[in-house]
Amino acid sequence: MATKKMLFVALLTLTIVTVGLAYAQEPEPTPTPKPIIDPVTVATLAVLLGVVARILFPYWRKITDLKEGEAKPTFDYKFALTGVEALIEGAIVAGQLLPAFLTTVEPTGSLLLLFLFGFNYGWARTDINNRIVT
Repeated sequence: MATKKMLFVALLTLTIVTVGLAYAQEPEPTPTPKPIIDPVTVATLAVLLGVVARILFPYWRKITDLKEGEAKPTFDYKFALTGVEALIEGAIVAGQLLPAFLTTVEPTGSLLLLFLFGFNYGWARTDINNRIVT
């Protein structure tokens, strides 16, 4: 009888220890999903869109403000040259400096923030170049 009790206690202890060890193990870390698009690509596209928007917005505004009978205004290509310069400079900035902002914000919000920084940089750089030329 004592042997049966000791065997029962040993099996119960072994079961408790086994179950405890199974639950005490560290859960496997969930892998962080990789973003669909690279941060450098986001920054470069944002600078490109900012430059193009700054070049074309004033021309589009002139076209929409035309009164009937007025001739369509011509596009001044010196602004396209300032845009090319802003794109070259923006590609350097977008690839090197802007992705450094990703370290402080959560991944989803940081790509949006990066896009806004890049767009504003492209717009402002082109605006500065246009004001120097005109």
